[in-house]
Amino acid sequence: MDPISTADNQRTPNLFLHSLLVPGIWLALGIVAELVAPGFRLGITGSAGVFILMSVGISWLILKRYGRMPTNSESWRLVIYCSVLAILVETWVLFVAMASPEVFPDVTFTPDAALFAILFAAGIDTLFFTLGFKVAAPRFLKNLIPPRAAPDQDAG
Repeated sequence: MDPISTADNQRTPNLFLHSLLVPGIWLALGIVAELVAPGFRLGITGSAGVFILMSVGISWLILKRYGRMPTNSESWRLVIYCSVLAILVETWVLFVAMASPEVFPDVTFTPDAALFAILFAAGIDTLFFTLGFKVAAPRFLKNLIPPRAAPDQDAG
């Protein structure tokens, strides 16, 4: 069956499964980065790029499979799912860093500082995923959207 058929356009993508790519890709990139360049950190700019590229990639998968871009409500749901999953990964890493001072000797957090870090990261992650799904993905993928079938001009 053609992956861009009308029947596929009517189906709803499982957005949560698509958003599960975020922690998988992010952790894989982190492991590869640690193996290739130990101690190197991307920082907030690198995270922005990674999150926006993941947003474009997830939107491309939906476009490829369903022949359409995510709808407005689907885009917002993807922003929420991806942000929550990213926050869970960041919180887990933060707690591992706090609980393992021998592994991360240069990291010391008070509970208040940890809460601030989590809330700050939540806002930044949501901003980056919003930019990815609502701005970058539509701009980068607009030329890949299949044209709609034109109505029959001879009818009538």
